[in-house]
Amino acid sequence: MGIPHLLTHLQPYAVETPLTGTSLIIDGPSLAYHIWHLCSRTQDARPSYALLIKACIAWLNALQSHDTKITAIYFDGFLPPSKRPVRMDRLLKTTLKLRQLHQANPASCPEQYINEVDDITTFRKASDQRREPAHIPAFLVPAILEGLRASPFQPLVRLVPGEADVYCAQHALDEGGCVITTDSDLLVHDLGSGSVIMFWSLNILSPDGTPVQTLSTPRFTPTDIAKRLNLDPSKGGLRRFAYELTLNPNISLPQIVEACSKPVPVGRQKVAFKKFCKPYAPFPEERIMLEAKEHAKKLAGKLDPRVSEMNLQAISFVTRFLPSTFDPEDRLEIVPEEPSIFLPTLLDCPARTSAWQESLYVREAALTVYHSCYPPRWTFAREFRRTLNVESKGTKIRVIDPHQSLPKLLDTLTGIFDNTAAIIGNHPEFILVAHFQLDKLYSEHNAETVKIFFGEPGEDKVLTSVREFLTRPQSSASPRDWTTVHLAAQLQATYYSWRFFHQILPLVRPAYHPSERYLILLEMMHDYFNKYLPPLTQFPTPSSTIETLYRLEAAGLIPNLPQAQNTPTAEPTAKKRKAAEISAKTRRVSSNPFAMLDEE
Repeated sequence: MGIPHLLTHLQPYAVETPLTGTSLIIDGPSLAYHIWHLCSRTQDARPSYALLIKACIAWLNALQSHDTKITAIYFDGFLPPSKRPVRMDRLLKTTLKLRQLHQANPASCPEQYINEVDDITTFRKASDQRREPAHIPAFLVPAILEGLRASPFQPLVRLVPGEADVYCAQHALDEGGCVITTDSDLLVHDLGSGSVIMFWSLNILSPDGTPVQTLSTPRFTPTDIAKRLNLDPSKGGLRRFAYELTLNPNISLPQIVEACSKPVPVGRQKVAFKKFCKPYAPFPEERIMLEAKEHAKKLAGKLDPRVSEMNLQAISFVTRFLPSTFDPEDRLEIVPEEPSIFLPTLLDCPARTSAWQESLYVREAALTVYHSCYPPRWTFAREFRRTLNVESKGTKIRVIDPHQSLPKLLDTLTGIFDNTAAIIGNHPEFILVAHFQLDKLYSEHNAETVKIFFGEPGEDKVLTSVREFLTRPQSSASPRDWTTVHLAAQLQATYYSWRFFHQILPLVRPAYHPSERYLILLEMMHDYFNKYLPPLTQFPTPSSTIETLYRLEAAGLIPNLPQAQNTPTAEPTAKKRKAAEISAKTRRVSSNPFAMLDEE
């Protein structure tokens, strides 16, 4: 995010200052992307999640070695619906980049997006030219968050019920300190005596890889900058400066200062200016800040940002934490009428249905379990995956009546997990093998209770893709082949869907289901996830997917589909894919009945 050209105009007013003795507040998402940029510039191959975490911790340790004190690292735990246009624009851009990557390389995915590196000894200085790969790691932020929670920096991590930059600004206003970010919006917040540093200006290491002797960097102090520019606080100050710049991005600095010297606009312009300033206002009441922080402490121990966001939508965050003086329009901007989930863009084949589709029923089951505890009742939620239209309403996902089918669902799931444990015990691919068993159950069983959760016959599942993939000899399987890339993305989506389920379970309030049997089933599910669900660093890659699937097949751990589904569907599936490939090249509507799901 950020305000275009704001840094360009204010850069001359930043003061080069040593960081020795400075209290630092870190914008977590900006930290994650900064580390990714550093690792991407030093390697031709793709940095693994393990490398990104290792690099992040090394970078923070190097920062602290200069006698600085990191006081907090904030991560987004909730983004209001008012941010949806920005999110949709980002989703569109990542989708288009993925399509362009595929169109430029239709035969196979470029090697640098497939090969992973796990070792790094140094970073290049931040002034090196930035390289912008076509695809950002799908789980970049949750992976960094997961790594920090398992590191000595864990006590400093804050997953907050709002936007990270807002909490960074409030922290600086309340306690002083310097915010490190890549978001120029921080300069428009009221920071009091606080200041802002941009990640890209921090050269922690010298060009030869050794630590610099004195860490010095340009520091932006908004109150001082406003005084030097003679910006009158009664006329909007630095916020007015930013507002005038958004109205005319090509205006010169003297022209902006001249516009800011005039009285605050009236009429429609006054309303527009007030709306512009709203996101940068401090918290209206200290009590609200404290209650929100306490709530975050209870829920944010192991949650990913997307799970936290879904949860805060569900528990009527607006009712609990916003004062009654907020008008209805403000409330609607903060909490939507229905929960929305923005899923990360996987490195999959854009000529096919989104790789998230085959594991949809796992997320539906998770939402059903969660939904059973938090009124008001929903009939559906919305998922946003890939999109070619910023006006897209997303994909509706079912939230099934939990009182009708929840016990049967949990019985089915725990039964599958029990059976898998009896067969393979403590196996590294336990979750994957159990998921294959669920897919097989779906393909064999037409009972209504099964269809409620697993979908109607004809809907593809991961096992269908795996069985088709295994028809070829292992020697001909390539990690660069788009079929392999897409299958690896399907497996990543499957694992993350179970991770989503796992993180939801501790949020379920057992008071709504006093049945002892229900509580036992929930505890059993939670124990299985704790024991067998892998961290993000162990999620499948295209290379590991080939090795894993052929190893499981040799061990007899991948079930066969019924003959009626196994053979006859091969030809239609191929036809669907051919049609999808043609669609990707010609931009015509695909005959694939799920093609519209690509524009979510």
